[in-house]
Amino acid sequence: MEIHGYTQSGSIDATINGKRMSVPDAPGNRHRRMIAEWEAEGNTIPPFALSLNEAKAEARATMLAALKEAEAPYLAGYSNGEPYSWDRKAREADAIAGGETDPAKFPVIAAEAQALGVTPADVAAVVQTKATLFAAISGALSGIRQKWGAAIDAATDQDDLDAAATACQAALTAALST
Repeated sequence: MEIHGYTQSGSIDATINGKRMSVPDAPGNRHRRMIAEWEAEGNTIPPFALSLNEAKAEARATMLAALKEAEAPYLAGYSNGEPYSWDRKAREADAIAGGETDPAKFPVIAAEAQALGVTPADVAAVVQTKATLFAAISGALSGIRQKWGAAIDAATDQDDLDAAATACQAALTAALST
């Protein structure tokens, strides 16, 4: 009998009498009783461990969740679609700052200014300030994502993945504190 270890679902992966099987961790199961006798002899069932590829996929999911959480405060208060207009608004704001006066050249800002009852220059000033702040945090998060992703790809074991997560969480904390 060879005991390979617990599975993710909690059963036991074992080879008994030359046949590999998944044994329920249930005392009434005859194969489980055989394993219990094996344990009584001082043996231990190895714990469940993700394969390296599974651990990398989990690390990627953790990374993306952490980055999304870090970005959330900067997106709070906006509709889901509004951030898609930010690049255009930034270009329009730059045009206004450069002296453009034709509303046809800055339709998004012109519409927003009309809705707010302010001038396009007022909206452009706010857009430029916010664009600068968001560009900085967006760039930092993008760099962290790329660095963390490369470290995940390069990992050869769980210790490498843990080290990558620790280093990148520290980078994320540092980026958000500036």
